[in-house]
Amino acid sequence: MKKATQTKLSTSTKIYSLLDKTVKPKEIARRLNIPVQSVYSAKYLRQKTKPSATIQKATPKSIQQVKVRVELEDKIEAQNIEIVNLKHQIIGFRAVISYLEDLAGVRNSQ
Repeated sequence: MKKATQTKLSTSTKIYSLLDKTVKPKEIARRLNIPVQSVYSAKYLRQKTKPSATIQKATPKSIQQVKVRVELEDKIEAQNIEIVNLKHQIIGFRAVISYLEDLAGVRNSQ
């Protein structure tokens, strides 16, 4: 009977521990009495689920740069909204001017 502290390890955990010890896949398959392809599959899945080594941790400098960039993008968006609003107002003013010119009998001064 097993002791309470002993736990059964899954096959993939055994494969990972042996891969960490740089044991060759053929040797792992022989030791665990499994097909070699199972070892390669476990190795592939492990690499696929690991976070990429190129992902950098956020540094205070990069966080500050992101904050500045977000602030600038917000300002640009606000300016673009104001530009669209002003263009809309210009169209409205031109319509009023055209109406008043028509009432006054003056044509096409714009």
